[in-house]
Parts: sequence; structure tokens; C-alpha cells
Amino acid sequence: MKFTHTDHAQAADAFIRDEERTNWHDGALWFVRQKRDRAVQQLPEWEQLREAASRIKDYVLAHLDELLVQFEEKATRNGVKIHWAADAQEHNQIVLKIIREERIGKVVKSKSMLTEECHLNEFLTENKVEVVDTDLY
Repeated sequence: MKFTHTDHAQAADAFIRDEERTNWHDGALWFVRQKRDRAVQQLPEWEQLREAASRIKDYVLAHLDELLVQFEEKATRNGVKIHWAADAQEHNQIVLKIIREERIGKVVKSKSMLTEECHLNEFLTENKVEVVDTDLY
């Protein structure tokens, strides 16, 4: 599913018409920002840590192809089975295939951006797999 600028604009318009929800969202954002600001004040080296993290992120993005292959090699040596998927549909098919092979009817999983973007829960439900989504934090 691909969203357009129009889809986003319409969703944003609907969101801000709900004043109670908008106020709650605004309060939640400020609460999180204040927590971050307090944490920053407790670490004199905050800016250096932020810069180091930024450099690591840039390196990883620039070398992602090599790093993923290294990860696969090391994980495989440790008995982990790696699955590569070209897109959301292939990802979901791989997950369903594993579930079917293991004769699983119910999946308990943590929310993740990957499964949200792939619409995994809906896909599994459509394929008669019960999904229990939990946030463990």
C-alpha cells in the first residue's frame, strides 16, 4: 500500500478536526520531549554521543550491503536461518510458510515497524492465523 501526499493531507485534516485527540497527541509529544531534555541534561557528553551515533548510522547506511552479508555469515555459523525477502509480499509469504510448516495456528508477536509496513497481522489473519500483538517494553 502506497500513500500519496493527498492521502496524508486528508488523514492529517481528519486528525486535527478531533480536538481532544489532537490535544492528547500534543501533550504526549511535549511529555516525551521534556523527558529527552532531562536525560540530555544528565549527560555532559550528550552532543559527542549524538555525533558518534550519527557517524555510526552514516557508516552503516553506506555499507549496508556488506554488513548484511557479514551478519548472515555469522548468524548462519551460529545456527540461525536467514530469510531474504524482496518486498512485503515475499516477507509475508515466508512467514506464512514457516507457520504452516510448523503447524502453528496462533502467533504472539511484538509490534515492529517491519510488520506494520508489511501489514503482516492482516495477512496472517486473512490466512487463518490468530495474531496476538504485544508490546514488551
